[in-house]
Amino acid sequence: MKLAPFALIPLLVCIASAQEVKAPRVENLPRIARAWNSIAPATKEYNEHMNAADKLIHERFNPKIVVADPDAKRRETVGHLKAAREALLSELEAVNELIEEEDY
Repeated sequence: MKLAPFALIPLLVCIASAQEVKAPRVENLPRIARAWNSIAPATKEYNEHMNAADKLIHERFNPKIVVADPDAKRRETVGHLKAAREALLSELEAVNELIEEEDY
């Protein structure tokens, strides 16, 4: 019974000192959040263009489907591939920015 106050004192000291220690605020949090949030839309755009290009390629090279204007389909496929490349580069830039902000 007499030892209880002596056991509580170190516990209270630890609790009091732990409350005064504050975690440092991450100064670049808005940039990290912006980079993180820009990855998903770029990935979605890349996936959409690659799916469209995939469908066009399968359509062009399927012997059962007659394509009226193969050059127009080829140009459309190339347009989707270029748009997918730009989306992929955008995603890569966002990932690089995220790495730079996290590795400070």
